Amino acid sequence: MNKNQIIITAAIILIAFASIIIVLNGEFFSPEEEVIREDSERVEDNEEEVIYDQNGESDEPEEVEGIEEPEAEKFEVNANPYQAYNEALEADKPMVVEFYADWCGACVMMEPVIMALKEQYAGEVEFIVADVDLEETGALLEMDRFEAMYIPTFYFINSEGETVSYVSDVLEFEEMQERIDPIIENAAE
Repeated sequence: MNKNQIIITAAIILIAFASIIIVLNGEFFSPEEEVIREDSERVEDNEEEVIYDQNGESDEPEEVEGIEEPEAEKFEVNANPYQAYNEALEADKPMVVEFYADWCGACVMMEPVIMALKEQYAGEVEFIVADVDLEETGALLEMDRFEAMYIPTFYFINSEGETVSYVSDVLEFEEMQERIDPIIENAAE
């Protein structure tokens, strides 16, 4: 590389870096957002910013007395996955064991899928979410049958305690169903 190529490459890198910083600081707006900002009237109300449109209507939701919003169901991690696993085995219940961590982006992406599956298979399949950062998960990992080299890792276990399949990956809802259905069919036989 000659001197001019190095200077051009450095300039491109600096421009890209500055663009990232601007976007992360929230100083970047699309042209549509700029128009909205110019046409909106800003009003301070108890130190909260309320934005009104040209018709004087705010975009804040109206509160209706006597009606409470339902709480969103939270993703549950088993406090003692080893105990939950043994209880499911004793009950001859098929189960899905997930090795998970809060800091794992792929694990967090799977949360809505797991919650929807829990709802669909309620009473049929036990879902055990084992946080790899919790000490209580250690007993489960010390068993010869589980490995969690990568997360998320899912084990699909039939009612007889046999691992039918396992996967370390992000799966779509339908892909999870395809792996869960065989462990339920085994329980029905």
